[in-house]
Amino acid sequence: ARCLPLPAPLRRAVSAALRRAAAAAVPAPALAILAAGGRLVTAARQRALAEGGRLCASDLHLLLNLLGSGVGAGEVWTPVCLPRFNPDGYFYAYAAALGEEEDGGGGGGGGVTLILLSTEREGFYAAAGCRRRLEETLRAQGCLGELGAALRGGAGYGPARPGA
Repeated sequence: ARCLPLPAPLRRAVSAALRRAAAAAVPAPALAILAAGGRLVTAARQRALAEGGRLCASDLHLLLNLLGSGVGAGEVWTPVCLPRFNPDGYFYAYAAALGEEEDGGGGGGGGVTLILLSTEREGFYAAAGCRRRLEETLRAQGCLGELGAALRGGAGYGPARPGA
C-alpha cells in the first residue's frame, strides 16, 4: 500500500482532524483510515489496539482494495477479517466517500474514502457520525479541496515542490 504524496502541513491537518473525529465517536473506532485514490493519506488507532498489535501492510492493502475506492456516494458496513492482525477474529468495517462535490463527483473510484474499523456490531451510526464530523472539519479547513488537487497531481513532491 502506497501513501499519497502530500505537503507536510496538509497531512498534519488531516491527521489531527481524523484523530479528533474518531475520538469523539462513541464507541470510538479501533482504527480510522483516510485513503485517496486507493492510497493511504493517514491513519489513527485506539491506544488499546496500538498495544495489542500492529496493522500489517498486507492487511492495509486488503482494506484499501476492498474499501479504499469505488465506494460511490453511499456507505458500506461489512465484517472484515484482517488475517495478519488476527486470523480468528474480525472487525466491522465502515467505508464512505468524502467530499464528492470537491473531486468532481468521484466517478471512477478515485476520491477520498474514510474507513473505520469497529469491534461493535451495532457501531454503524457512530461511524456515520464520525464521518459527518470529519467531513465538516475537512471542508471548513479547505483540506478536501487540497486532497482532490493532490489526487490530480497538483500537490506533493516534485521538482516544483522539493521536500514538500
